[in-house]
Amino acid sequence: MTKFTKINQENILSKVRIVAENKNKVLSFDLINYKKDKGVRKDGRKAFEFHKFLAEQGNVNGKFQLGYCYDEGIGIDINKLKAFELYKVAAEKGNNEAQYNLSLLYELGEGVDKNEEKAFEIIKKLAEKGDPDANYKLAYYYIKGIGTEINKPKAFELCKKVAEKGSNEARFNLAILYQFGEGVDKDEKKAFELMKDLAEKDDINAQFKLGHYYDKGIGTELNKSKAFELYKAAAEKGLMHNLI
Repeated sequence: MTKFTKINQENILSKVRIVAENKNKVLSFDLINYKKDKGVRKDGRKAFEFHKFLAEQGNVNGKFQLGYCYDEGIGIDINKLKAFELYKVAAEKGNNEAQYNLSLLYELGEGVDKNEEKAFEIIKKLAEKGDPDANYKLAYYYIKGIGTEINKPKAFELCKKVAEKGSNEARFNLAILYQFGEGVDKDEKKAFELMKDLAEKDDINAQFKLGHYYDKGIGTELNKSKAFELYKAAAEKGLMHNLI
């Protein structure tokens, strides 16, 4: 663990500020494309055989779960084409998880030709069913213009909706939207309030971002000691272990 002293504090802060500035050049929604895995066993070959048996019996969830095994290489070599085929069958039978994962394959062009418009269409329909992950993904599509025209107010609306349902990731990005005035009037104080609340819940990314807010006086008074305290907390949790 790094020892933080007066001697190395300024050196550490200078490095951290470079990271913070670079992170702030990127706006909201640095979204990780995780896939849904509801009900999927992870115990290697046994998991694969179990889900294969269910799928062969015509079980829709089993088809989705077997698709996930092929998608992620659980008990079998990765086969994106097979994953796509199984997700598609399950999705057409109404399986929400399969629909979500199918949209990602279309977005990324895995197992099928890349088709962002199709990905958007699937996610939009799933979001309309009330799926929170789909609503958040749809916000991402609108902010980035994936499969549709960029629509930042719509992205803000969706992100706010998901944040109000308890998603910490959505709350983080909602704060960023307020900070930069993306899809909403710029409100740095609101951004600060949201980030502070999230940081107090021990969210490491929020703690780092809040440190930047204190460091630069974004939505609050400048407070270099508070900034260092938050940067230190993030560093000790491994967020910046390669810098200090």
